[in-house]
Amino acid sequence: MLRSALLRSRHAFTGVAQGSFVGATRASSEDRLRLALDASSFHTISQIHGSVLHFVGDGGEEGDALATTEPGVVVAVRVADCVPVLVEGEGFVAAIHAGWRGTAGDIVRKSIATMEARLGRRVLRAAVGPAIGRSCYEVSPEVVEALEGVAPVGLHWREGRNVDLVALNLGILRSLGVEAEAVGPCTRCSPDYWSHRRSGAAAGRQVGAICF
Repeated sequence: MLRSALLRSRHAFTGVAQGSFVGATRASSEDRLRLALDASSFHTISQIHGSVLHFVGDGGEEGDALATTEPGVVVAVRVADCVPVLVEGEGFVAAIHAGWRGTAGDIVRKSIATMEARLGRRVLRAAVGPAIGRSCYEVSPEVVEALEGVAPVGLHWREGRNVDLVALNLGILRSLGVEAEAVGPCTRCSPDYWSHRRSGAAAGRQVGAICF
């Protein structure tokens, strides 16, 4: 399992062999992560490539970001080329699923605004996990245009139609005053990680998970 030196909360980014969600093994994968993080419970959400954040216990069933203020509760997102973002503040953590649609929908800014408004506390640190890299991620002009709408001014996040979602989400986090770092390789290039672009429908899902 891959971890960030920046985050103070218990967390992990898994790969192919460590806590990935693959078909019938999903329950056992969750149990392995819960035990590895010494957590009391494990929570995910039905991801829809949108930009909505829910808190554990609120009853939200669909969204792409999940937060908790409860110690020992893991929140997690599933990815296979999309960007997993783990964030923490004083007494709360969240996991964010930022594919191109979520990134274009400004999920990181919206999630941070929702948490800070509700809790009255700032997001302090974030880690961006393994995701597809710029050289492997060519997209349509329409996707480039959508992403340009949320990119901080002056950030180098693309070369032509090849876009870097990791750099873009890092830039957004830092523009909000959040201390942030990226960890892990390109998922398309590395056999240690699931990649939808490499394997198509056969790809499993790795996990970004965090608790405090």
